[in-house]
Amino acid sequence: MHAENQMQADDFQALIQRAEREIVAYEDKDIHSKMTEVEGQLELIKFTVDDGRQFEATRDVVISLSNWLKEL
Repeated sequence: MHAENQMQADDFQALIQRAEREIVAYEDKDIHSKMTEVEGQLELIKFTVDDGRQFEATRDVVISLSNWLKEL
């Protein structure tokens, strides 16, 4: 189960990284900064959160990003 959850987190992290690059092209610094922050949080989760909690920690980051984007 962990491998499936980790793959999902890695996939989401890759999407965030790609979005960061695309947003830079539009020079939207607020969104780019937020995406960079989120990517860093996801990277930190991979190395500091116990395997059994990584999916939940990643989900919390995704929910927080989603809420932030809704406020734009």
